[in-house]
Amino acid sequence: MRVGAAVLALSLLITACASNEEQNAPEPILLEDREDEPRSTSTGGAQDEPKSIQTENPTEGTGAGGYVWDGSMDTGITADSILIGTSGPLSGPASTFNPIGIGVGVCADYLNGEFGGVTMLDGVTRHIEVEILDDGYSPEITAQNIRYLHEEVGVFATVNVVGSPANTAILDIVEQNEVPNVLVASGASRWGRDFVSGEYAYTVGWQPSYHTEGKIYAAFIAANFPGATVAILQQNDEFGDDYVYGFELGVEGTGIEIVTVATYNSGDPDVTQQMISLADTGADVFFSVTTPKYAAQAMLAIGALDWDPIQFLVSPSNSASSVLVPAGDAGGAVEGIYSAKWQADPTDPSLVDDPAMMEYREMWNKYSNLNTDDAFSLFAWNSCLAQKQIFSNIYPTRDSLLSTMGNLDEINIDVPLVYTTNISTNINFGDGWPLEAMQIEQYNGGKWEKVGVVIDVDQ
Repeated sequence: MRVGAAVLALSLLITACASNEEQNAPEPILLEDREDEPRSTSTGGAQDEPKSIQTENPTEGTGAGGYVWDGSMDTGITADSILIGTSGPLSGPASTFNPIGIGVGVCADYLNGEFGGVTMLDGVTRHIEVEILDDGYSPEITAQNIRYLHEEVGVFATVNVVGSPANTAILDIVEQNEVPNVLVASGASRWGRDFVSGEYAYTVGWQPSYHTEGKIYAAFIAANFPGATVAILQQNDEFGDDYVYGFELGVEGTGIEIVTVATYNSGDPDVTQQMISLADTGADVFFSVTTPKYAAQAMLAIGALDWDPIQFLVSPSNSASSVLVPAGDAGGAVEGIYSAKWQADPTDPSLVDDPAMMEYREMWNKYSNLNTDDAFSLFAWNSCLAQKQIFSNIYPTRDSLLSTMGNLDEINIDVPLVYTTNISTNINFGDGWPLEAMQIEQYNGGKWEKVGVVIDVDQ
């Protein structure tokens, strides 16, 4: 059987930027400084300074959620700068996500270059400085990185930390050090739930929850493929569990049957054996709850096996340019795959002349060499637009940031390339999820095509 060799070949293609595919993640490394963006860690460690610094002429002001500013500034903010940080898989088995982490730095370059930074509610425009760390998708390394950013660098907040396992590993650190972790690059349902409840009040998500997305697939399958049997491949962690739990809830009472669930661990070399086992069930539907490397391997395996299921692919792995195109070129079964999307597809030919898409390409090409066809580059841009508007609607304190994140309905955020018409939270009504709308799409002829209408789920 040629599945194993083909999967390994595609593995090298998908993760070409990561030479080390071993399970042991690399030591944390700092993204090299840019010449045009000086980095400052002069704010010192969070443990060695008081929580806030008083301004010379404090004035009262009111922000979102009724926050009243007393003139103080928290660690990581000075009269002319904001210092933020992030951690993500710049290398290793999940390095396909690296535009998200790199994009935090690109966002700073863009905001500094085009606007001089961000103008906060105290009327001061501050230059954004960034520390970006590589964790190789290892939660243990993420924890080390976050401690370093909090206690040595002294960041005001962290932004776009990648992955459910990574963000779960740092929850208690974030809470203990009282440093906001916002616009989390993970759809774990707990980011909205625990933020609203106050159990973990310093971590706030961005993208729709995996739990909700799982229920959307279940509803779509029940409506369009009644009585189908489903085989699932899932990553063996909170990322995978959240999707499968939502899907299981969604299929209850529908007649849809989950015949088997196979798991893999992040860092495994391939999923050949799992795919052979799933194919042996002859299930009508294959639900791929996988990160990009393993999603591509699964497509390639289906192309080599005597199995032709209807495929559903989770949103973190539905990038055409970085997942489906290379998988298809290597012989993978990609035609007809369904997925749910919460943001526009940068390869959609109908958006070539769209003003918002043109602005994205112009600015990201000006400030980076990231591939603007990559959905994860667009993720970083959309998050950047949100970050600009959020930071422009806070006073220079962490409490103000958290109050605004919990009451996004008050500031009317506009991010044109996401499908939802209402980016909002309102913790008083139990809503801690900024984005809740998704569009089912099908991959045909090298592009994604919308199926039906945008589904806006009320959490």
